[in-house]
Amino acid sequence: MGTADGGVAFLSHPGAGSIVAAAPGVRGGWGSSGLWGAPLVPLLVLVLVLGAVQPQAAAGDVDLLPPMTGDVESDDGTRTVGSPTVGEPTEPPDTRLRMLAAALISAGVVGGAALNSFTDNPTGGFHVTQEHWFGENAYVGGGDKASHFVSFEIIARELATIYQYLGIPPMPARLGGFTVSLLTGLTIELADGTNQYGFSYEDLVMDALGAGTAVLTGSTGTQDLIGFRWGLVPGPVPPHKAEGMGRDYSHEIYAADLKLAGVARRLGVDFGPARFLLIGLTYGVKGYPYGAPNARERQLGFEVGLNFEEMLDTVDVHRDTWWGIATHVVFDNFRIPFTAGGAQYDLNHHAWRGPNTGNGCGSCK
Repeated sequence: MGTADGGVAFLSHPGAGSIVAAAPGVRGGWGSSGLWGAPLVPLLVLVLVLGAVQPQAAAGDVDLLPPMTGDVESDDGTRTVGSPTVGEPTEPPDTRLRMLAAALISAGVVGGAALNSFTDNPTGGFHVTQEHWFGENAYVGGGDKASHFVSFEIIARELATIYQYLGIPPMPARLGGFTVSLLTGLTIELADGTNQYGFSYEDLVMDALGAGTAVLTGSTGTQDLIGFRWGLVPGPVPPHKAEGMGRDYSHEIYAADLKLAGVARRLGVDFGPARFLLIGLTYGVKGYPYGAPNARERQLGFEVGLNFEEMLDTVDVHRDTWWGIATHVVFDNFRIPFTAGGAQYDLNHHAWRGPNTGNGCGSCK
């Protein structure tokens, strides 16, 4: 909490044996929840704006320079740039519309985060917390850190896709996605500093790493090879025996995927139906934060699942239309329940769980 005089306090989130008086499920802010779906709700709504905007034929061919007097275009298409033309529009109307759409989408993501987070049970004052990364006694066993990384990788990557669709060249689009994502993460953490959670530099670091990963995979052309997803895992969870802060992370799983379709392309080999599969490294927790301390698990696992992105591309649903983008936003990033299976190693109890779909644990009932 903040100090009585509204100053700054430094707190730590409860460890595995701590009890904090807070109702289950209180933590509902975007940064607090870590749900990629929450930040992408306004993104999916705003992407409908693209339906009214004709796509650029090729993002790399977009000319954002204003018309110039004295411009001379030779037969080979080269141009000598003169001075801006007085009295003429500085850019075509459709370009202005595209830039307006990009600005609205960016403002919607950041503004929505601010509205959601700053109204999430403010306590007055400002306080900083330490969450201790992925340890057994870290806040929700590191599940929140995994969610921040995956959420902001998805947000940065999808924003870059939308910006490119709107005619922004690839690298500026990626950097724009990174910048807007990081600004969103900073806004969320500043808001968390005013509520029960507290400003967490660990969260902000994971936000930056996730968004930076999106820039890296996009710049190296490896997004068809490597991907990240967030998923729900229905099923039993450890009984609630302790009080905690935030929602129960037991039903969530985060995956880093190797896409066999991308491997096949690089090897020049026909994998047949296996191209619709992916191999994932997963992380999830059970019993955090409401299970008894001895029932909590941090699960590091592997799985084989279905690659819906490749399936959509096979039936010619691509990211070259607004509705194609919206479809891929959901199916590329959301791990649909029961479409992947594998096993997990419980780091707390040094035991294997599975085979399952990510919904098993030693004390699940």
